[in-house]
Amino acid sequence: MSRTSAPGAAMVGQATAAMERAPRRWLQRVWGLPYIHARQDWSVVWPALAAMPREGIRLLDAGCGRGRWALELAARRPGWQVIGLDRDAAALRLAESARRKLSLHNLSFVQGNFADFRSLPAFDVVLSICSAQYLAGAGGGDALFDCFAKALRPDGRLVLYGPRAASEAPWLPFLPRPTWHDVFTAAQLRALCISSGLTIDRLDGQLGRAGTMVKQIDILASGRWRRAALAAGLYGVECALAAWDRRGRRGPGDATLMWLLLAQRRSGAADRNLHAAPAALMEAV
Repeated sequence: MSRTSAPGAAMVGQATAAMERAPRRWLQRVWGLPYIHARQDWSVVWPALAAMPREGIRLLDAGCGRGRWALELAARRPGWQVIGLDRDAAALRLAESARRKLSLHNLSFVQGNFADFRSLPAFDVVLSICSAQYLAGAGGGDALFDCFAKALRPDGRLVLYGPRAASEAPWLPFLPRPTWHDVFTAAQLRALCISSGLTIDRLDGQLGRAGTMVKQIDILASGRWRRAALAAGLYGVECALAAWDRRGRRGPGDATLMWLLLAQRRSGAADRNLHAAPAALMEAV
């Protein structure tokens, strides 16, 4: 049975376990990547991607880094064409090495800035995972969303997963906080979509209080505070809280840590004279 068809293979890392050495390869096939943040992100975004057709999708992973998402998606969806784009040459060398190990012929990596990247035909999906906040926080949100729209074919979809404004996040006061960008609010995302010709299909808050607690607890077991026993004990707590958070129901007014945005480019939007995004602003993507 192939890695893409194994029953229950739902967690990130299971489809790309073959590039790891044993015994990690065996463990990863069953459990996926152990990193709690990657598991939280995947649990939110993968269901939206898994609902798309299994064939004929052309996807751009904008700001792919070392290619974790691009590799996993290409392995799970051999009928998709996946392109990973990033400006970090060192990260892309690691991504390309992993691609070769996995023999993924439906995946390629491109070094460059998003503003300068042109590809025909346009993409069915542009994926942005925890990267848009850097430009938006520096005042480049309008330019970035215009680039998203230009990269999409008519009716193509933007899938964006990013942070909620720090002032709206449900931080626990007695736990340490990670560094956080003070974007996005729901109003900011709606305005960015309107200005770039994107229609919002879904804008959901993700990671409630339990999910936020996971992020804060993980700081206790990282960096200079790391202790083997502490990390091992807290990891089980983190996994339990993350699972509890996924089952919880949240209303539109509930405080959350992250946003999941699904938006479509309106037909004809490509014919508009969208203002050019300065390349200097795009260098962080």
